[in-house]
Amino acid sequence: MKKSIVSKLGIITLLIASMLITSSGDVSANVNQVIYFSIQSNTVCGNNSSANQYRDQFLFNINNLSDVDSDVTLYLYTKNGTLITDPGITDNGLVSDIVPNTQTTIPANSTAQYANLFGYPTTKNLGCDMRPTYGKIVVNSNHGLFLASGEFSAEKYLVSSSITNSGTYYTKYQSSTVVVNGGEAF
Repeated sequence: MKKSIVSKLGIITLLIASMLITSSGDVSANVNQVIYFSIQSNTVCGNNSSANQYRDQFLFNINNLSDVDSDVTLYLYTKNGTLITDPGITDNGLVSDIVPNTQTTIPANSTAQYANLFGYPTTKNLGCDMRPTYGKIVVNSNHGLFLASGEFSAEKYLVSSSITNSGTYYTKYQSSTVVVNGGEAF
């Protein structure tokens, strides 16, 4: 009886050791792996009328958690399936170094970002019909470990004439998190 318990423990120990040895190797991505995600963008969005001054903001990050440069491609789609190719904006602290539908090299241990605005004012921002509702990330490298997430928010344009806070600004009206791969690395 003791011999059979020792034998079973030995087999279990070997299995655990082999799993540890296998998982401690080089981080390897699955080339052409596709990760799909949904974007809750059914929010208020305005045009140029004075009664409808809302804008939507989409922010997205892809993190390369590995020690090697790695390539990915981000695809974003509107609710009717139109591929979004707008390069995004880099303004007032918002950064777009990812261009949708274009392969992007993310340096080791770094983050690439995409930002865009929709709605009011339509002379500056994309129209509300161009808001993304779903997307996918395609891994184009043999090596790499990625993490991705984003936020979609609606903001109300306000004008203030108070002495302490005069000027125009946006205040967050609605917000939702974009969860990719259940928040897990891929």
